Amino acid sequence: MSQVLNLLHAEVISSASMFAVEFTHPITGLIVRDGLRVAAEGYGPPIKTFSGRFAWNEIEKPADREIVITAESTDGRFAPLSEKIKVPAHVKEITPDKLLFRLPLAATGLLEPPDGVTAFAGQLLAGTPPVAMRGVAVRLVLREDRQTVSSDYVSKTDDRGGFVAVMKGDDEITPVRRSKDQTIDCWIEFDNGSVKLIYEIPDLRFARLVRAAERLIWEQLKPPPP
Repeated sequence: MSQVLNLLHAEVISSASMFAVEFTHPITGLIVRDGLRVAAEGYGPPIKTFSGRFAWNEIEKPADREIVITAESTDGRFAPLSEKIKVPAHVKEITPDKLLFRLPLAATGLLEPPDGVTAFAGQLLAGTPPVAMRGVAVRLVLREDRQTVSSDYVSKTDDRGGFVAVMKGDDEITPVRRSKDQTIDCWIEFDNGSVKLIYEIPDLRFARLVRAAERLIWEQLKPPPP
């Protein structure tokens, strides 16, 4: 007998499945179907389902277990992921939703946001000689009508210092109707956990991805406006 793994998708998984994992896009929240090398520590390769999930069908004793899941992006768009999940005992009464795990991926500076999204990408370095600043929080901030609005999306710099900052929900954030490619007044806010600094973007275009012409240097950034 088979089980429906997720009610949102008409997808049937063998009742022998111990668990399944789906990986989600950091900006859209949709399932990332391709371009991932996925493994579960101590288990064989997964079966990829029609909807892009990864399922493991080895039959074991029905006991609780902790399993380390790893995912590597084949084109570098997403940061390597290593996450421990707690799989419940696989008993007869278990419901399918208990066997499905959702793991969000993190963007690197190589990620291309979806079409129509306002975004800025670059690389953040610090020191002499300059080295990559890793794990710095990055957010787009819009200035309009003497007010500032911060994007809901916060990313982090990757191992190379690369980042992609996105203004999510343009329709809600920008009340003034804009045309594509119109220049908007924005800056990038960087937060290393103790200090916040900004980079004023000279030519950010509405509904476009703009990549920095030069690498950004931490010591050359400015304090946020009052």
